[in-house]
Amino acid sequence: MRRYILRRILVMPVVILGVSFFTFLMLHLAPGNPAQIIAGPDAPPEVVAQIEQELGLDRPVYVQYWNYLSGALRGDLGRSVRTRKPVFDEVMAALPNTVELAVAAVVMAPAIAIPVGVISAARRASWVDASAMFVALLGISMPVFARGLILMWLLAFSLGLFPISGRGGPLWTLDGLRHVFLPAFTLAIGLMAVLARLTRSAMLEVINQDYIRTARAKGLTERVVIFRHALKNATLPVVTVLGLQLAG
Repeated sequence: MRRYILRRILVMPVVILGVSFFTFLMLHLAPGNPAQIIAGPDAPPEVVAQIEQELGLDRPVYVQYWNYLSGALRGDLGRSVRTRKPVFDEVMAALPNTVELAVAAVVMAPAIAIPVGVISAARRASWVDASAMFVALLGISMPVFARGLILMWLLAFSLGLFPISGRGGPLWTLDGLRHVFLPAFTLAIGLMAVLARLTRSAMLEVINQDYIRTARAKGLTERVVIFRHALKNATLPVVTVLGLQLAG
């Protein structure tokens, strides 16, 4: 295990370097000119050329990449094309709200998805299982912006239960929870769908194991068998996926 972890740590810088290079190359080869965007569609060529010179876009690609990489290692991510402010400052200004929203969504998703997956597995091939998996399929298929608009119209505009936009304060206050619920729930729906289907599949696999049959043969109730014995092992892949989704 130690050798595996050490090998992963040693390979990590190479992977990050490769990803940064190909990402930089793809953005460079994409159609469009950042200098033209900044100057405007009707700007004369000399103005565009001046902006390209200021941004270093007139230099060879390998020079641009080196400047980008050396700046990123120093914490300098350049300036935003849209606002002309430092990218690092823009990211740090939005990071606390982003982390707050991500944590709220990741806490909300398994609290709903895991019980739904367990119930679907326990009642396999029933109308409860079919309904839950159909809703999960809708959650995976529907784009996040569509879910957001529907929830805003239904829960905020029509019923007036939650505010449509804005931030009300920290998460531990009632006003903060009311403001974060809609965007967090919108993000959590897609994760709920994935976790519910994964929990169901893992539970169905675990339920057929020998130790589950032994637990039932001992006379344990179905609730104890499901939640104390089966769910404990079935949640291992769920926790793995939850960590990856948090990063996403």
